[in-house]
Amino acid sequence: MKYIILIIIQLSSISFLANAQTNTICAVEYKEYETNLGTYSYWFYNNHYVSISTPNYKAQFMNGFPVIINGVQTTQTDTVKYNKEFNEFINDMAAQLNRNPVAVETKQYNTDTKRTATFLDGLKKNYIVVDTLPTMNSWEILDETEIFMGYQCQKATINYKNEKYTAWFTTKLPYNAGPRAFRGLPGLILKVSNPSKTLGFEALEILTPYKGLIPTFNSDGDIIPRNSREWAMLRNESSKKSREAHENMINQMIKDIEAKKSKN
Repeated sequence: MKYIILIIIQLSSISFLANAQTNTICAVEYKEYETNLGTYSYWFYNNHYVSISTPNYKAQFMNGFPVIINGVQTTQTDTVKYNKEFNEFINDMAAQLNRNPVAVETKQYNTDTKRTATFLDGLKKNYIVVDTLPTMNSWEILDETEIFMGYQCQKATINYKNEKYTAWFTTKLPYNAGPRAFRGLPGLILKVSNPSKTLGFEALEILTPYKGLIPTFNSDGDIIPRNSREWAMLRNESSKKSREAHENMINQMIKDIEAKKSKN
């Protein structure tokens, strides 16, 4: 591994298995509005979903990526001058993601609880992180409709986090769900956003019935609430150990560079 950065990416070992009941599964990929920080892939079953996220590393690290200059790691923002280094870094991050896929989330439609299988790399241990989502039972379903990605969608609005969100859902895909915390409508939410579209999601691809490979949720690990003090302490400890590993790697790289110079 050529670079290690001082952030924690929630990792989880995922095994992808073919599922025989493909006629009951719908796969949807969503993009995030405006921020463009990544995409979210969902597999909707009859009574629950599983999902993973794929970071957009180019968008995330445009404002800072590591470059080693004269044996010292620096943080650069000039993607033109350091284009080669920037692309090498992005490719390395993508390769890490392939080796250690992002966390797998799962949720039953009839609950407000979401579980995420998360691997803390610094602690080398898997956890099941439990989120209690805010209720979304005050939707106002309107008569307005539109065709989106070949599906007739109906408009609905809700006040959520001090803003009025608008969603478009279809009953042709009968899953009482949507991206992230959005749910509670009699169908699948394909678009949802605040008025300025600075926050929200939109479907990019819909595959139904889905006939590919499906991520499985790794249920091994200690169960812990996300908003607990214990989880914050574990993340801090994992970050500390990852930082120590990063510093050791940099020191070794500098020694290797100096050794090559002395030979020349």
